[in-house]
Amino acid sequence: LLVGLGVSWRSVDAPIATVDEAGIVTGVATGTTSVIAEVGGLADTIFVTVDVLPVLTISADSVGFNVVAGTADPAPDSIGITNTGGLTLGGFAVDIVYGAGASDWLVTQFDSPVAPATLEIRAVTTGITVAGTYVASLLLSATDADGSPDTVTVTLDVAPGAPASGAFQIFSGNNQTATTETTVTTSGKRIRVRSMS
Repeated sequence: LLVGLGVSWRSVDAPIATVDEAGIVTGVATGTTSVIAEVGGLADTIFVTVDVLPVLTISADSVGFNVVAGTADPAPDSIGITNTGGLTLGGFAVDIVYGAGASDWLVTQFDSPVAPATLEIRAVTTGITVAGTYVASLLLSATDADGSPDTVTVTLDVAPGAPASGAFQIFSGNNQTATTETTVTTSGKRIRVRSMS
C-alpha cells in the first residue's frame, strides 16, 4: 500500500478513452487503448476496450387479439427483438401492466436469452366472460441496453358469446301460464320455458 503518494493517470489514445485524475475512464469512441497509472516511479498498464452499448429494437409496438367470450384462446402472436447497437443484447425481462378490467390474461416467453430473439405472446381468455376491450402494456427490457425498456401495447377484443342456456320460471301474478318446453312472450321477448323440479 502506497500512502501519501499521488497517482498520475494517462490514456495512451485519448480519442478512444480519457482518464481523469481520480482514475475514472470514459469511453469516447469505439476501439482499444491502454491507461497507465504511475506512482512513486512505478507504472502499470490496463487495456480498455470501448464498444457501443447494445440497442433494444422491437419489430412492433402493438399486438391485437380477437376472441368470442367462452371460446378457445386465440392463436399466439410474437414480437421480434434485435440488437441495432454493439456488444451482446441479452438479459431480457418483461413486466406486464394491465389496464382496467381483467388481469392475468397474458403469458409471455422468450425463445432465446440473447438477440436476435422472439417474444411469444399468448392471450389466455378462458376466465374472461364479459365482452369488451382489455388492454395491457408489456415493458420489455434488456440488461445495459439503450432503448430499454420499450413498450408493447396488447389489446384484447372480446365479443359477446352465445347466450348461456338456462331455465326460466314464471312466477304467479303476471297472468301467464306455460307447459314444459313451450315458448311464451313476455315484455316483447320470446323465451322458452322448461319445467323446473
